[in-house]
Amino acid sequence: MLGPQDGKPTPPLNLLGDFGGGLLCAFGILAAVIRRGITGRGEVLDANLTDGTAYLSSWLWRARDLPVWGEGRGTGWFDGGLPWYTTYRCRDGQFVAVGCLEKQFFDNLLEALGIPGKYNQQHDQDYLESMRTEFGSIFQGKTRGEWAEIFEELDACVTPVLSLDEASRFSRHQSGQPSQRGQTDNSGRRSSGPSPSPRILSPSNLPLPVAELGMDLVHHGQHTEAVLREMGHSDREIQDLISGRIIQGPP
Repeated sequence: MLGPQDGKPTPPLNLLGDFGGGLLCAFGILAAVIRRGITGRGEVLDANLTDGTAYLSSWLWRARDLPVWGEGRGTGWFDGGLPWYTTYRCRDGQFVAVGCLEKQFFDNLLEALGIPGKYNQQHDQDYLESMRTEFGSIFQGKTRGEWAEIFEELDACVTPVLSLDEASRFSRHQSGQPSQRGQTDNSGRRSSGPSPSPRILSPSNLPLPVAELGMDLVHHGQHTEAVLREMGHSDREIQDLISGRIIQGPP
């Protein structure tokens, strides 16, 4: 399902199985807790990553006959099959992502590329390949940073493709507070990651920047020793577990 038309399928990292399927398991747990509060009875939850991932793709299964899907992988609207929903290489070898499905965004894209009104029929199959070629040639004329600056104030659904480190420093992300800083590891590098989402808000509980709340990312093993001590394990037992690589200690 993922990957270029003429290439091999591309793994979706582990976002689908471990995290997508896992979040549905967490959703099921919360649903069971709510049901217990209504019925007063406990629930048995049947969940696994395979079923969860399959359920995430429900719309794809039911929408196979819609025109948004092409003939095979990499030919549809959402998987790189269209010139206005894909990525392009820039002059510096970096990439931008284009996702202007709606006509108003598409018109703004043409304006920014310097070819306003050239492709009035956005979905005309006769022009898709020439459109892709022209878009690619134009994007090659500037660096990713230059394109990011051009599209910063233009609503065209065009964004720079960023690395994880770049994403945490991206101006739009910083203004929205989606990332938070963690602890410093042994190499002196301070980790970062997305802030919890969604956030539960109320008039008396407005969100504050993570730095003002004094919050840090939780790391693997950060609280392991404290939990084991509460369970009655001695320091010697805990160190033996860490030395034997049975558990992970603090960073």
